[in-house]
Amino acid sequence: MFSITAKGLQRLHAEIDAERLRSRHSNSWTVFLLIPANQEDAILAAAASLLGTDLSYGVIHTEVAPGRMRGPELAVQVRAPDLREALILVEDMWTELRQAGRARLPAVPHIVAVSPPRP
Repeated sequence: MFSITAKGLQRLHAEIDAERLRSRHSNSWTVFLLIPANQEDAILAAAASLLGTDLSYGVIHTEVAPGRMRGPELAVQVRAPDLREALILVEDMWTELRQAGRARLPAVPHIVAVSPPRP
């Protein structure tokens, strides 16, 4: 048996959420977010400082599918039990990216697509 302070519990939740955001497991959701044009490098730098460099995120440039994409997208893999939890984690990540101040991001992420985990 152990006890944990409120600050310790908050830190534990932050660590768990960070691990889930960095996951590359097959049970990960992939969330695609529209990002401002010409902010790709700044967003990647902010994501690297927040999520590390483990390839659980990346920028997809509009040239990949010009007829289908409205602009560049940030793809993020999230390990979560359901879509609701995945979106909560992505929204929290977006807030942290905004607070990092390296890129000009809208207050609310624009989700353009979600891919569910592989069966």
